[in-house]
Amino acid sequence: MKRIVAALLLLLFSFGPAAPPAHAAAPDRIRMIMDPTFYAHLPVLHALDAGYFRAEGIDLQITPSLGSSTAFLPMLARGDFDLGTVNPSPSFFNQFNAGFDVVLLAAMGGSHAGWHDASWLLVRQDEWDAKTIVQPADLKGKIVDGANIGSPIDFLLKETLHAGGLTPADARVSEHYRSTADWLEALRNHAVDVLGATEPGASQIEAQGAGHRWISFSAVVPWYQQEYIGASAAFAKSHPDLVRRFLRAYVRGNDDVLKSNGKWTPELLAEAVKWSQLSPDVLRGLTGPIYPTAHGEVNLDALSRMQQFWVSEKLVPTPVDVRNVADLTLLHDVQRELHF
Repeated sequence: MKRIVAALLLLLFSFGPAAPPAHAAAPDRIRMIMDPTFYAHLPVLHALDAGYFRAEGIDLQITPSLGSSTAFLPMLARGDFDLGTVNPSPSFFNQFNAGFDVVLLAAMGGSHAGWHDASWLLVRQDEWDAKTIVQPADLKGKIVDGANIGSPIDFLLKETLHAGGLTPADARVSEHYRSTADWLEALRNHAVDVLGATEPGASQIEAQGAGHRWISFSAVVPWYQQEYIGASAAFAKSHPDLVRRFLRAYVRGNDDVLKSNGKWTPELLAEAVKWSQLSPDVLRGLTGPIYPTAHGEVNLDALSRMQQFWVSEKLVPTPVDVRNVADLTLLHDVQRELHF
């Protein structure tokens, strides 16, 4: 018996003392500026809540900003932030000729049949009830408002006019109303016949009986991609591994939303309530998430068409080669890794 115990002790000590556990490396920080209350940003927010960034060794620090993503361009170019949301506005295309170099890394949201849209044209309720505005051609001579010049709403309004064989000169076009309170007051006071509004304001106005949601991007420009994730070209080139890991987490979050088929799941609804600070009932009124795009893919043809539109509006004086406005090498690497 003594010989057995001695043999066991010899075997135990032959392995030496257990090594102390290695300390996990500190996660790499990424500073991102975006509006977390805008539920179209759900792919990033879901990936954050699901732990996908943490699994990639990333500490994603979001700086909330409720302003237009157009204002993010100089911040990204200067390196104030690493990543940010970008929309295909005239400012995005013009920044390349202004000394900035913000490029697109992935798409964030677009339009697709069966999914909710982020922006709508609203017809004043009495006009809708009277059936005086049903087709785009019915906008002739009407008072219509497109919010900011160069905005997605401005684009939606003018493309709807075009679909009706009209130009802005055929209607009484303004760019005055830019908030839910302004939209509601303008409709109630009969200051406009039709105006553009973003969600959730559009649905809230409809619920109050002041206007009817009429036309969205999917009806007139189904190819449209409304937002992207951008970074300075210098950041993307100097941090390829970090960007690749971010994109891997992001595409996983994007595709979780994609699997919802445009309807709220309990998990996605809870996350949207948490980040948007809207009530579940308001979000249920939106029917579901915004279409997140297929695996984050950037549609260069859509970008080209957007630039051509802004050129025709004389808001982009010097067009750029759209092949140079996106750096998709790492995104495509990630898509292959994830078997897309």
